[in-house]
Amino acid sequence: MLHVFLLFSSLFSILSIVSGKDHHVAFVMWTYPKKVPFLEYTIDYFLHAYNYNHAGIKIDGVFITLGCENCDFPVFEDSIGKLMKNNITVFNVTTQHPPYSDDTFRQHAKDKFESWFQDMRKDTTNRRQHHRYNNFEKDNLVNYHAVEIAKYATETVDPDFLIFFEDDIAIEKRFFEKLKPILDNYTDGDKILTRVLLNIKKYEKIKVQRANDRVCVAGFFGMVLGKREFKRWKKFQKYNNLGYCGDAFHCYMKLFLNMTLNLSQFGRHIGRDHRPTPRESRYWD
Repeated sequence: MLHVFLLFSSLFSILSIVSGKDHHVAFVMWTYPKKVPFLEYTIDYFLHAYNYNHAGIKIDGVFITLGCENCDFPVFEDSIGKLMKNNITVFNVTTQHPPYSDDTFRQHAKDKFESWFQDMRKDTTNRRQHHRYNNFEKDNLVNYHAVEIAKYATETVDPDFLIFFEDDIAIEKRFFEKLKPILDNYTDGDKILTRVLLNIKKYEKIKVQRANDRVCVAGFFGMVLGKREFKRWKKFQKYNNLGYCGDAFHCYMKLFLNMTLNLSQFGRHIGRDHRPTPRESRYWD
């Protein structure tokens, strides 16, 4: 009986150590000036959740870049200051802008992107008007910056996880509390990725996206990537170094690799709100 008790105690101690592990996380964000101070709202939500409870989660850095050159954006500097006052390390990263203003470069990017879409989606070849490059140019630009920052983050601090944020989101007060068990039970590489925020409201009730599901939740917004998963993404992206749409990766590679995606919703994208307000009670309280 004593042996059983000692074995149980040992297992309990091991489980306690595992569950008590600190997870090292880097947050990635791209921003630019908007009419509404969404970045200010986002950082306030982020710090509210962080100061409420971030036990077990160590933020190795918030990696942020300004998506415009020589633009006036005082909220950007103010937001960095708020993060630093809360002892969060901030990396203000300068990324090289793709030369989309160059017609030759843009035509090359367009041709590569559209031919790649046709290769990946033979079932929709006859409806390629939905896959024209101009429909995805902004997405490619945003995701380009996100990927470049993520690469810099992995080279600089080598985090356990990358989490991709947008600059116009509301997150729950218990965001980090809910994130912790997901990271505790994470097996890096056995999924394409995990989502903790969704951009499309109609998918909020879906918890698992299986390999053969037709559902595709687009973009990098709210993605969590482990080290192996980000390495896999970089390999995939070499197939088309001018195509950066995150949804193209995970929606097609899940079928190719026969893997699943886990979906959670711990906040909301507020950038399309008609009357956005800071500190929404359902997320703040």
